[in-house]
Amino acid sequence: MTPEKETELFDTLGRIVTMLQLQGERIARIEGILANAPQTAEFYELRGRVEEISRRLPTMLAYPQPPQRQS
Repeated sequence: MTPEKETELFDTLGRIVTMLQLQGERIARIEGILANAPQTAEFYELRGRVEEISRRLPTMLAYPQPPQRQS
């Protein structure tokens, strides 16, 4: 192997190592975000609260109709 090819190979390997380090940092950041995200049980709890609040609040059954003009 020529010195030029060896240098090119080491440069390529250095770029690959750098890319792997960046990917590892991204994965660690994503795992941190997921660790703080609500879990499935919490979503079910929130859904129950929304249903409870919806039962207590009056809702409009239909959109109000504009007044009809007399002709």
